[in-house]
Amino acid sequence: MQQIIRRIGAKTILSVLNKFDEMNNSITTYRVKRLVIAKHLLKRSNPTFDKVGILVQGQLIPDVTFGICRRYKTLYPNSKIVFSTWEGNKHRDIQGIKNLGIKVIQNKKPEFPGPSNINLQIISTKKGLDSLSELGVSLVLKNRSDGMLSSDYLLEYLQFLFEAYSDGGKKIIIPGYNSFLFRLYSPTDQFQFGNMDVLQKYWSCPLAEDARIEFRFAESYLLREYLSSLGRSVIFTIEDSLTVYRDFFVIADNAELGLVLNKGTKSEVSNRWANDGFPQTYSEIHNWQWIELQTNIETYLKYSRELNNLPAS
Repeated sequence: MQQIIRRIGAKTILSVLNKFDEMNNSITTYRVKRLVIAKHLLKRSNPTFDKVGILVQGQLIPDVTFGICRRYKTLYPNSKIVFSTWEGNKHRDIQGIKNLGIKVIQNKKPEFPGPSNINLQIISTKKGLDSLSELGVSLVLKNRSDGMLSSDYLLEYLQFLFEAYSDGGKKIIIPGYNSFLFRLYSPTDQFQFGNMDVLQKYWSCPLAEDARIEFRFAESYLLREYLSSLGRSVIFTIEDSLTVYRDFFVIADNAELGLVLNKGTKSEVSNRWANDGFPQTYSEIHNWQWIELQTNIETYLKYSRELNNLPAS
């Protein structure tokens, strides 16, 4: 019966999309990512994963967060996994996640959530990182509870990038998703991979206790506080912002990560923000562009001037 329902659902979606494309002269695609565990999914028992922790943080999304935790635990049984969320939630999935052998931390919510709920993210991330640190973890994947990195070789890919590009562990690996080339100091905070001590420092920033602070937006606030803790000034130019991308981060490929989200419009992450065309304000940075930044920032400064109709310097 479930297969019949799925077939009918798929045909209905396809019919709607075909009609939409006829009306808009477009090609529309969609992706369905099932949360069930494939029978052929192989467990990764590489001894190096014993020191890799996975932090899932944020609000419990019924079924979704459980599915994310189950997938990570199935794929990497030797890795320490922590789910850091909020007290008072008695949904069955809380116990279900515990039954997987995953530690669940239920934190007290702050009275002031902060702009864009930044204080919630800071607290749940910091508490989760501290817990993993106590378990002897040296590398950590920070993962929001409404998104999943569904690659079957996730940690292998992240460790490859870490060893090849992180400058001895100084840089944080992030997806290109939600990391914008031409919006100043805007690396995504939804998924991160790196050394435990680096991520703990990144998330040791003060809570945004006053709504009047110079917040801008969550990603900018977190990054500016992190750079300040390192004694690194911020001068609010596109050249400086691109230099920060180059020197403090490694951009991973969204497709290689298998990044899927259960939020917002649920659109494919590759085209959630910018429309067709480049450059745009919300053009995200891709892995190959980050590699080019190592030796050629000027090209992207030129794009920025074109975007803002500014004359060459």
